[in-house]
Parts: sequence; structure tokens; C-alpha cells
Amino acid sequence: MRITFLTILGLLLFQSVIYAQSTAELLKVKTIEGCDCFTQIDYIDNKADFEIKFEDCTALTKKEAAQIEKKGSVDEFKKQLQAALSDNCPAFASKLYSLRNSYSIGIPDSIYNAEPKCKSVEEEIIGQYSLSFGNHSPEGGARLYVLPDYKYMIVAFGELQVGSWKILKEKYLHFIPKKMEYPFHVYGRFNPAIGDSTITSFLGDDFSYRTLIHYGLVKDSQPNLIPIFNEEANCFDFPYLGSIAGKYDEIALAYQKRYEYDENEPIDIYSFKNVNKFNDFVVLEYTDMEVLRTERVNIQGDQLIFGLNKVTKRYPLPEVNSEDALFINEYTKRQVVLPELYYNAMYRSFDKNQVNSELYEFDEKLNSFIYINGEGIEFSESEEYTNYLVVNKYELLDNVSKQTKRYSIAEASIIYTVCE
Repeated sequence: MRITFLTILGLLLFQSVIYAQSTAELLKVKTIEGCDCFTQIDYIDNKADFEIKFEDCTALTKKEAAQIEKKGSVDEFKKQLQAALSDNCPAFASKLYSLRNSYSIGIPDSIYNAEPKCKSVEEEIIGQYSLSFGNHSPEGGARLYVLPDYKYMIVAFGELQVGSWKILKEKYLHFIPKKMEYPFHVYGRFNPAIGDSTITSFLGDDFSYRTLIHYGLVKDSQPNLIPIFNEEANCFDFPYLGSIAGKYDEIALAYQKRYEYDENEPIDIYSFKNVNKFNDFVVLEYTDMEVLRTERVNIQGDQLIFGLNKVTKRYPLPEVNSEDALFINEYTKRQVVLPELYYNAMYRSFDKNQVNSELYEFDEKLNSFIYINGEGIEFSESEEYTNYLVVNKYELLDNVSKQTKRYSIAEASIIYTVCE
């Protein structure tokens, strides 16, 4: 028999058609099987739980995987399969919708409160876990501490998160972060050195053109808010200090959640009453904490499953009275909002216990704490951040109200900074 080029081409085309048909048929079969499987599932708790159940319900045999890989990839086939289930399987679509919706609105306390306590599971999860998942960082990976008092702490380079944990259905662990009541806190003091003017230090990484301030009462139906930084700001020298003439009975703050300004979209404005007639302020921002949501993971023995390839094993908590244990105990029990803060002139913070009567005396004329044994001690300009000779106390402005109004943005910012 004579085999020609056209014969070979015809055979290849025939095989391609057969493959396409068989892959399409396999997709139909797997969609039906997957739908039947998801119909039997009563609850999906989190993303990892969904990934695991999806893999279980759509598992491929070696022969099926080999068939798919002849012309495509298993990953692409699974994407097509998920799309097919979303379009053709009400049980799958409804469970996926419920999962997404639960992340949006959260789980009410009544659900948690109705859960029976399971001491054996609780005791099994208490410990510390690495959150590096095999990715090694020179700064050291993030660590999770699950504590016996239903609290947790996540420690990473430059970040710290605390909150509470709850167990659901004896196999799901939920980490509920502690959130601030307001996206800003304002602290103040009277500074006799600046006369009839006001200075404000902005401490935080997310101050920008979209974070806005207003000095004085917010009376207008559409107030004019001042951006803290100019729109084209591209270099930042700490501390971020703004100065304005006059003294004010209130300071109001807001942040624009969208990048583009819309004059028709209202904004939440938080007003802080200045009942003590302060003129020197520190503003702390927590706008990133607005988007913190409950992290949910699967419990599997002494492991926590954050995703298909994100599994971490439990290790014992640090020894009692060790440095790590004392650090964890201090920060999980500390008040999130402190009534007063202590800073030097460069806004290096000091613990309240450091500014004690053995080391400092209060100077009423300066309204500052002065280091008692400071005579003869000098700091160069480059060392000013570490200067401990003069420390100022700032008190929390705790009379806060919120308004929601349309607004306009002032042309000039409080701080202007542009580098060539």
C-alpha cells in the first residue's frame, strides 16, 4: 500500500477531530459527575475548602489526564469544567454564590454562638505555624500564633495583626482580625512654641492625595477638603508635617476610596473635637484595616490548610517567660487605642513606662518631659530621631462624629513634595 503525504495529513486531521470530540464528550461526562457530587455537599466554608472539594468532585483518571494532555493542559480543562458547572449545574452555582456572598457580608455571631464547643479540636490547633509555605524571605517568614484564650497573632516583617479565632463545624478555623472603629485617630497637645498656628504630623504609610483633611467645623453641605499630599508627590521625607495658621475646634479627616474623584459620590468625614484647645497634632491612619476580612482555613489534624499548596504544620508555642512569649502576651492584651502617646521632636515613639519620674521631669513652660540627666548630652542632626532628651505627650481626641457628604478637593495640599 502506498502512503502519500495526503494520506498522512488525512489521518492527522481525523485524529484531531476524534480528540476534539472525545475531549468535548469527557467535559460533558465530568460536568454531570461533578454536578452530582456538588449536589451531595451541604456546605463550603472557604476558598481552600472549595478548591479541595472541586478537585475531589472533578478528579481525573490517569487515562483521562493523558487524553487531555495530548492537545491541551489539565489546568485549562479544569477551567472549562468549572465554567461548565457554573452554567449548567444549579447546585454548584448556588454554593459558589453563597461562598462569595459569605465573604462579602461575613458570618454573623449567632452562627458562631450556636456552635458547640469542641475542646479536643481546640487543644489540637493551639500552637505556632509558619506562613511562608516554602517561600524563604531574608527578613524571615510570617508566623501565626494560635493562643489558648481564643486570640491569635500574625507577625511578619513590619506588620502585626491580632484578633480572635473561632471554630465552625469542628473542621474550619476562622481568624477574625481586630478592626479599628475609625480609619483615623487624632492625638494632640498644646505647643507653646508655635503661637497662633497649628501643626500636624501624619504617621502612616497610606497618606496621599486621596487622604483629606479639614480644619474647623464641617458646616457646608459640600465641604472643601484639603489633600494631605499633592497629587504628583513622588518623594517623602519623614516626618510628614503640615502647618496652617490659626487654631481650630475640630479636625476632620476622610479618605477617597476610589482613585478618580467623583463630585457626585459622597464621602465619610470623621470629625474630632478639640475640646482642650490643642495646636499640635498627630494623625494615625488605619485605612488599610478597612479591607481586612476574616481568614478561613481548614483544620486537618495538626495542620492548617490555607489552599491546595498552602499547608502548614503546628509546632508548640514559645516557652512561658521566653522573649517571644512575653512579646505575644503584651501585644495581644494591649489596648488597640491608647489614651496617650509619647514622641520626641522627630516622632520617634516612647513607651509610657519609659517616661517615668525617675528619668524625666515635667517642664510646665515647655509642656514637655525633660530628661533629668541630660546635661552635656548632645545629638547630631543625623541622630535626632534617637534623641530622648525632650519627650512630648499627646492625648487622644476621643469625641468623634461621622458625616457622609458630597465634597470638593482643594487645589493646594497641606504637604507639597516633588523630586526631580
